[in-house]
Amino acid sequence: MARKLLPKQYAKILFELTEGVSKKELDARIELYFKFLRTEQVLSKLPYIIDEFIRYAKTKAGINTISIESARKMSADEAKAIANFFGKNTEHKVSTNKSMIGGVKIKHNNTIIDASLRSQLEALKTRMS
Repeated sequence: MARKLLPKQYAKILFELTEGVSKKELDARIELYFKFLRTEQVLSKLPYIIDEFIRYAKTKAGINTISIESARKMSADEAKAIANFFGKNTEHKVSTNKSMIGGVKIKHNNTIIDASLRSQLEALKTRMS
């Protein structure tokens, strides 16, 4: 039995298949792509494939995306200042986590920057041990 591809791989195929083509050609290629997904029996994975496609297309366009998790509601200016640290073309999504004592956690690609008060206290505890 052949191994299925990951949603990220299906997304990359879709991107490569549709990049820079005319509207008329785009419709034909998308139809062909859906036939391919049906043959692969992965249409149920379509929401994940679309998420990965958007992420991949933004990366190819030079757009960074970060998630900011904060202990308290963050102003738009604060969030923008953090996003600008990652470059001019950075989109950001902010969420509040009431279980955090203070600080922020930032997710960028496969990296998590944990500047939460809890992690700083844990690091201090470890150094003092």
